[in-house]
Amino acid sequence: MASEYGVDTTKISTQVAQRAIDRILDFAEAKVKERWAKHKNKDKALFASYIQVQSQRCSLVRTLIYDVQSSNLSDTYVPLDVRRLSGIGRASRFDHLNSDEIINLLQAETATNKGDRTTIAVALSAPAGAGKTFFLKHLYLKLAASAASKIPIFFEARDLNRLPLTDFAGIITTAFKSSGQELSREQALDGLKSGIFSIFIDGFDELRVSHETHYAAVLEQGCRDYQLCPLVVSGRPSGSLRVLELFETFELLPLKPDGSAELVSKLPFDEKVRDSFIALMRKELFKSHAEFLELPLLCVVMLLTYADAGRISNKRHEFYEDAFNALWSKHDARKQAGYEREKHTRLEKSDFVTLLSAFCASSYVSEHFSMRESELEFHLAKAKKLTDLKARPEDFLRDMTSATSLLILEGNAYRFAHRSFQEYFCALYVLSLSDNDFANGIFAISSRYETDSVLDFVRSMNTERFETAWVIPVLGGVMPRLERGQTTFQTYRSLIRSKAGTLLRIIRYLYEMKPSSDEVLGAVEAWGDMKLTNRDRSSEKSPHWQTFMKDASNFISLLDRLTKKYSARVDMREALFKGEYTSLKSIAKKDE
Repeated sequence: MASEYGVDTTKISTQVAQRAIDRILDFAEAKVKERWAKHKNKDKALFASYIQVQSQRCSLVRTLIYDVQSSNLSDTYVPLDVRRLSGIGRASRFDHLNSDEIINLLQAETATNKGDRTTIAVALSAPAGAGKTFFLKHLYLKLAASAASKIPIFFEARDLNRLPLTDFAGIITTAFKSSGQELSREQALDGLKSGIFSIFIDGFDELRVSHETHYAAVLEQGCRDYQLCPLVVSGRPSGSLRVLELFETFELLPLKPDGSAELVSKLPFDEKVRDSFIALMRKELFKSHAEFLELPLLCVVMLLTYADAGRISNKRHEFYEDAFNALWSKHDARKQAGYEREKHTRLEKSDFVTLLSAFCASSYVSEHFSMRESELEFHLAKAKKLTDLKARPEDFLRDMTSATSLLILEGNAYRFAHRSFQEYFCALYVLSLSDNDFANGIFAISSRYETDSVLDFVRSMNTERFETAWVIPVLGGVMPRLERGQTTFQTYRSLIRSKAGTLLRIIRYLYEMKPSSDEVLGAVEAWGDMKLTNRDRSSEKSPHWQTFMKDASNFISLLDRLTKKYSARVDMREALFKGEYTSLKSIAKKDE
C-alpha cells in the first residue's frame, strides 16, 4: 500500500517489524529469545500486516463534509502544535512543539522529567472539536512511515466500553484484534517489556465513567512497568487525565487564523461560498468568533451554517441549531428555493428533532458514543416510546447517515460526526422534560460535567429553567447542612463526601467558583491529616478553615442572588398579566 505520507508502507512496515523483533532477540531474556526465534517470520508478517491495516485506517477519515466517501487525512489535515511545560518552579517555561519534534521525543530513549521512565508518556489534552483524533492519526502515520524500531499501536478507548475490564496487555491484544490480527497475551507482554511498541490511545474521555478509574490505574501501572514503550493518551481536559502522575501534559494548541483559512480552503465546497467565507473570516470573524474558528470542527460547521443561513450566531447552542438546519437541507441546497427532499422517516423536521433528541438522551446516558446497529435500534425503540413518534430503524438510520450526516459508519459501529452533536440534542431532550422529571434528568447527564457540554447547553438554552428548577432547589435542600458545616469540620466533611457534595461540585464548576472543588477537597484532606479540631478555626492557625468558610459563603450568596432575581421576575410577570387582564376587563365593560 502506498502511504499518503510519501512512503511505501508495504515495504517499510516489514522493515519496522523486523527491527522490532530484532530488538527482542537482542535484549530479551533467554527464554523469550528462544520463543520469538521459533516464530520470527510469522511474527514479522503479523506486525507488518497490523501496521499496514492501521495505517490504512488512520489515513482515511469521515467528516461532516466528507460524509458519503472517506477522504485522505493528508488532504484535509492542517498542522497543529502542542504546548509542553518544561522545567521546575521558577525555571519552568512553556515550549511549543510541532509534530516532527514530538516524533523525535517518541523515538528517544533517555531519562525523562517523570520518574525513571526512559521513554516519554504524554497526556494530550484539548477541548471538544480541537482535532485530537486527527492529530494522533497524523502522528501515527508519520511514525509508521519513519525508520522506527517500534510497532506503532493506535487504539480508540471507547472500544473498551463493550468489553470486560482488562489490563495493559489486554489493551494491546484488543488493539490487534480490532484490526483483524491475533496477538497472544504472552506476545503482548514480551513486546511491552522489550519496548517494541509506541502506543497511541485516543479518546480517554469516551470511556464510561464507571471504567475511568480502572483504566487510569491501568495506565499508571503500565507507565511504571513498561518504561521502554512511549505512550500518548488523548482526551478532553478532566480530573481523570490530571491524576496520571507519571504522564507529562501536552496541550493541543488551537488553530491560528492562517490555519483556519487553510482548513476551509482544503474542503470540497462551492468555491464562491468558500472564498466568500474566507474573506469574511479575515475581515471580521477572527475578531468576533475566534473561539469557534480556532477549533477545526466548529470551523467546518461554521462554513456549513454560513452557506445555509448566511449568518453566524454568537451563542453556541444557536450555532448547533443552525448547523443541524444546514445538515438537514445541505443535500438540497442546489435545488430551487424552498425545495426540501422528503426524508426516509417522513417526519417533519420538528418531529425528527424531537425523536433525535430522545435518541441522543438515551444513548448518552448509557454512555454509548459509538453504537452497533443493534444498540442503535435499542435506543431508537426507547426514543419512540418516549415521544410517541414512529420511524422504522432502517429509515432513521438512513436519515442519520445519508440525509443529515450526523452518524458515520466506521467498521461495524456508528459514531456521531462529533460527540458535541449528541450532547446538544441530549440537552434539548432534558429541557423538554416536565418540572418533576427535570432534576432527575440533570442528575442523569451530570456525571461527565468536566469533559462534556450537556449541562452548558442546558444552561445556555434556558438559564431561568436551569436555575429555578435545579440550582435553587439543590441549594435550598443542602443549605441547612451547609450552614451546620460552618460550625464543625465533621459536618462539612460529611457534606462534601455525600451525594449532595457531588451536586455542589457541579455547581462550583459551572459557576467557576473560587475556591474550586480541587482546592476544597485538598483543604479537607489537609485538615484531617493535620488532625486539627474545631478549636483550630482561626485564620492564623488554619487557612483551611477559611477555605471552608469561603466555599459555604459562595453557595449562600448564589442562592440569595438567584432567589431575589427570580422573585422579582415573578412579581413583574404577575403585575404584567394582572394589568393586561384589568385592561381587557375594562374594554369589555365599555363594549357592553
